Amino acid sequence: MTLPSPATKSACSNSSTTSTPRLGPPPSTSASSASPFTPPPAPLPRHVLRLGRPHPLPLRPYSPRQRARRLPHPPQRPGLLPRHARPARPRGIPPAATWWWMDCVCINQADPAERGAQVELMSAIYRGARATVVWLGEASADSDAAVAFLHLLAAQDRAGSPSLDQVDVREARDEWCAVAGLLSREWWERAWTLQEFLMGEGTVMYCGGSSIGVDDMFWAVGRVWVWSQYQPSLAGLIPRTMYEKAWNRLRLLEWYRNRGEMPLVGMMAYTATSRVTDPRDRIYSLLGLATDKDRSVVGRPDYSCDAAVVYSRFARAFVEIHQSLDIVCVARALDDDLVEADDEQPGLYGRLASWVPDWSLRCMFSPPVLCLASQSASTHIGNFRPLHSWKHLCSYEASGKNLPSVSFSDDLGEMTCAGFLVDRIDGLGGVKPARHPLIELVHSTSTVNSASETVITSESASLLEMDEKMQDNSFLLFDRLARCLSLDRQDRYLRHAAPRIRFSREFEVLCRTASDTPERVFPAFSHWFLNNRDLRIGGLSLSEAISHTASAETAALPSSAGQRGTALERGQHAQDIADITDWDGFLSRARTTTSSMGKRLMVTNTGLVGMAPKRAEKGDVVCILLGCSIPLVLRPSPSGANTFTLVGECYLDEYMNGEILQGVGAQRRETREFCII
Repeated sequence: MTLPSPATKSACSNSSTTSTPRLGPPPSTSASSASPFTPPPAPLPRHVLRLGRPHPLPLRPYSPRQRARRLPHPPQRPGLLPRHARPARPRGIPPAATWWWMDCVCINQADPAERGAQVELMSAIYRGARATVVWLGEASADSDAAVAFLHLLAAQDRAGSPSLDQVDVREARDEWCAVAGLLSREWWERAWTLQEFLMGEGTVMYCGGSSIGVDDMFWAVGRVWVWSQYQPSLAGLIPRTMYEKAWNRLRLLEWYRNRGEMPLVGMMAYTATSRVTDPRDRIYSLLGLATDKDRSVVGRPDYSCDAAVVYSRFARAFVEIHQSLDIVCVARALDDDLVEADDEQPGLYGRLASWVPDWSLRCMFSPPVLCLASQSASTHIGNFRPLHSWKHLCSYEASGKNLPSVSFSDDLGEMTCAGFLVDRIDGLGGVKPARHPLIELVHSTSTVNSASETVITSESASLLEMDEKMQDNSFLLFDRLARCLSLDRQDRYLRHAAPRIRFSREFEVLCRTASDTPERVFPAFSHWFLNNRDLRIGGLSLSEAISHTASAETAALPSSAGQRGTALERGQHAQDIADITDWDGFLSRARTTTSSMGKRLMVTNTGLVGMAPKRAEKGDVVCILLGCSIPLVLRPSPSGANTFTLVGECYLDEYMNGEILQGVGAQRRETREFCII
């Protein structure tokens, strides 16, 4: 492999050109005697990038900086990292001289201007390439076996469901472990490698001398998931954190081929498990995959600016170009749900306003729906749903069709926007988010919530009338809380409205069973009920609601998983109270809301109910900002009146579809300004 001279590399700062090393013997040397490290007799010319024409073959090997080691080389000869030299001519590449492009070699990483200019070209480079080679690294003791086994799995994925007679797969423990090792390689979690994977044509993945096409890899990884469901013992050999990195990339590939570009904010959120060396590359590494509108939000990559400035400018541009405040919902979702700081970049806490997403944080898992604002109806954030779940029939529009009324301070430390103050939080239920400690119940104390139920004040009211009224209020509480726990949606991708009657009945049965025989209920729900049954809402708690209502017939509950109710009458509930595999069932929806999303039940001073972010506190403000589709929880700041910090988004029952705008006369609410810091 011959490389350009240092002078040629620095000349690449012109945004219309790229520098490309040539694969093959030097012009004056025979192929049989050429050394791949022989310097060229003269500097190589710059390769002019002409869009729409075949371009050099992209090769993106990876070698982490902490293990980088320069190879010996002649004077004035650019060195190569070890893994860059190894795949000099992968199997199948013709021996004739071929132009290659490798970002780690062809871009002068020490020149911020050149880095920014070349990053802008990456989309055209990959789209114009004849083929793409992915280099996973050198061969290991079992990497050849892993690739061979993946080929076998890919072939079987077209053959139907797993069966006991497939002994070569079922009992191939060593091969499963080898696949686990291959999927744990660093390439899978590097943010920069996603572009080549999605945009490259004829992509082939190499590990040492073994290779597999990207389509076969897609089928093979899908088969890994099928087998893990069929034989659960295999799940321990390939942990979710290891498998998910490959699975998410392959799902993104399917999306990219069939639906085109995903909104950039959504893609950044769902690839937040990836690693970068430079926190600015959380945005820039995906620029080639962005829509034209999202590219205008990013602007030209600027490596001369601090990461906090890049993130703040990105958030402001998103609001101004998309005319939406929904990005502020993402801000707190990133550090509110299953997040750890990157080992090399511990986050930008204290350097960003609360309304700016901190993209330097690295998620432990990639939730398919990061927050309510990433509902399926959102075209500027979106979610990571399968292709068969593309259509949606409903949307959250808390502020109606209003556009934001917003201004920013010069240093982007403040965002001032108009909206409605709805109420203040009075009480909060307990919640146990996934992989987080229990958050305790906070009792409600307002007059509306804490007083005993006084729905009948007339002394002449009969006991029967009082009992009927209490039952009605109890059933109403079940209805309201069922909507809250399901976020009033039937599916995890927030595409369809919840079947309110069915979900309310299922919730009632679950509560009643959790109260009487908690061991029969799915453990997570039983735990939730224990930590929320005493929260008083409008003078009534769940425990009291159960005692006021007639007993539902729970004996008819089916014992087998997967059965679903259709038209349910009270006392007839077709659900399994310990099964969560039905993703459109109430139990699964409640678990997603409380465990995966970490939302906790809340009640306001006037008795409104909803689901708050786990960091919410008593006294926080619930508001609806113009131009934001989701209500927000703000915390008054001691720095000044009318100044707040963002706590996160929330679900507010009966205020998710523009109801705040429907008041007339004296009932109409007035907008006010909120300064969020």
